[in-house]
Amino acid sequence: MRDLLPATRWRLLASPNAGAAANMAVDHALLEHAARTGEGVLRTYGWAPRALSLGRNQRGAGVFAPARAAELGIDVVRRPTGGRAILHAREHTFSLAAPIAAAASVARVAAVTAAWLRAALGALGADVEVAAVRRRHAPPGATACFAEPARGELTWRGRKLAGVAQWRDGGALLQQGSVLVDDDQPLLGALSLVPLSGMPPAATLRETIGREPGQAEFTRALADALAQLVGDALVPLAPLDPAAQPGAALARLYRDDAWTWRR
Repeated sequence: MRDLLPATRWRLLASPNAGAAANMAVDHALLEHAARTGEGVLRTYGWAPRALSLGRNQRGAGVFAPARAAELGIDVVRRPTGGRAILHAREHTFSLAAPIAAAASVARVAAVTAAWLRAALGALGADVEVAAVRRRHAPPGATACFAEPARGELTWRGRKLAGVAQWRDGGALLQQGSVLVDDDQPLLGALSLVPLSGMPPAATLRETIGREPGQAEFTRALADALAQLVGDALVPLAPLDPAAQPGAALARLYRDDAWTWRR
């Protein structure tokens, strides 16, 4: 992994639940921190209130209804990473920000991070598989992230358990991922102005391991698996550390409807 993500050291940040815009701004700030310092950061977090997130290049205007989301008390935000719509509620969310080697392809990074995440979830008792999808996915539109797995994503009995997406900027990588505890994805239908294509049940941690792991247990599983890959322990990063504090411009960006509904 070091040849792909050559971080000088790795940090660990377990954040409390936060609103959608704040969560995205922190992840973006960690990407900038990785590009600036050469450090890698693994972050885990949750959502309060529930949120709908759109992929960076996904169509949202005319597909999802902001008024309906407001009525249900659901935040709406556009992620810095790609991919498709996710309803964030009962789940564990993580991000990985790190400098990236120039020769590191999307496929190679996805394969390595899938192996890392599989090992971490295996430590929790989840017997998951890496999807081998052959057909090309259509551009993100009126589709949900958990409707079907992309190549390299994790599944349980053929159903998607973890959704991941990447973004690269300034010589660094941001990978965001959601691992469902319970399946809240059908709520996307209540927020949609058009029929959503393909909404089979998603796999969940409660189903795969028979219980809900807490954030501390989930964080430790991810951190231990990452430490094995990089050959070094992760150094804690405090939530109030300047590296974990987004600047005013980032905070404004993810609260701005012009960004959220730009497509």
